[in-house]
Amino acid sequence: MTSKVDLECYTKVQELLINADPATIKQIKKLLDTKIDVEDEPTQQDENLTPSSNVKDAYCNAYETDELGPEINPKLTFNDIHKALKAGKDFYDFIGVGDSLVRERIFDMMSDIFNKDYDYFYNLWLGEPDAKTKKLVKAVKKNLTKK
Repeated sequence: MTSKVDLECYTKVQELLINADPATIKQIKKLLDTKIDVEDEPTQQDENLTPSSNVKDAYCNAYETDELGPEINPKLTFNDIHKALKAGKDFYDFIGVGDSLVRERIFDMMSDIFNKDYDYFYNLWLGEPDAKTKKLVKAVKKNLTKK
């Protein structure tokens, strides 16, 4: 399946080749021989995702060309991942894929589903408390020092 980005690139290359001199053609050939790593945009973002949606299905629908999507644990929901992050479980072991791009994409999906900032999930993954927990800890410490 050809992505929108691929089609735009092909069109641009065709435009350049129409009036290109030999030096330009040589440069284009060199560029075409160079692997360019472009982050995939979601093919289709499901607006109806919920915390109980299956992560593997949602990920594979959104990133059809990602070869790692099928390796995601097929039993997981976004709620399962949220609970695992809160419990301090290893994200990569939990989902069955050890790739940071997959993690970033899943966190991005979760930020939409749970209506929370991406950093909330990122900080959970790092083991850092969220703002509410920090406030609570600060208040408890304050009360303890008063006594």
